[in-house]
Amino acid sequence: MNINTWPKSPDPFYWPGPGGPYIIHQPTILTTAHTATISPAPALPQMTLALGTPVFFLEPHKTVINIDELLIHAENLCRYVGARRVFLLDHLALCIHLMDYRQPNHINSVLDHIEIQKGYAGIHDLHEGIVGDVSTHLKKLLPEYQKIENIWEIHTHESLGLPYDLRNKEYIKSIDQTAMYLEMTLTHHPAEWRHKPQWMTDENYIELYDLTKKVLRQRASTKKKLIKDTVLTARQELIRQRHLYE
Repeated sequence: MNINTWPKSPDPFYWPGPGGPYIIHQPTILTTAHTATISPAPALPQMTLALGTPVFFLEPHKTVINIDELLIHAENLCRYVGARRVFLLDHLALCIHLMDYRQPNHINSVLDHIEIQKGYAGIHDLHEGIVGDVSTHLKKLLPEYQKIENIWEIHTHESLGLPYDLRNKEYIKSIDQTAMYLEMTLTHHPAEWRHKPQWMTDENYIELYDLTKKVLRQRASTKKKLIKDTVLTARQELIRQRHLYE
């Protein structure tokens, strides 16, 4: 199955359980709540992606999300505002691998299903291929940017068949922060505010450090395949789980 031809979930998407029920309305058409309070989008595209897809920043529903196209951007988008040679593609692949070492506490719902949540880890920052990677503290000073980033994050998830509201936000955040710590430590980033995650022990630190080195040295094609396969598996498992509880 081609990951870019998955049917979108019905609107609203109903998830009966376990841990549900949830009713998730796909926010692909902007409402007042999602629209940034700046001037209307112009008629011409504001940006063109790697394979020619046009982007209208305030109207993401006009952009067809192609995972291959966004992975081209991820391969070339440097993290830490260019301070170190760590790319978004490296980060997403590392996050997937880290989930084999840190799993949710209770496997009792889709929010804790490891194969499903791996898919979310694999695309959690993929929208940065469109809106860019902005330093966290600068982002806090740009409220309009935050609104735009949020609608693209939602649109990317929904377009790839992973409903945004079914991600385990805290779990994904924990994995994201662990990957950041390992990346910064490996590349000797001078930031003083990084802290070793509480779940990381002295015993597994060396193993995770070596894992990070391995991922950063892998070919880009290997990491792209991992992300695509993981997202496809998550989508298929989500559909299977949904049918089990209907």
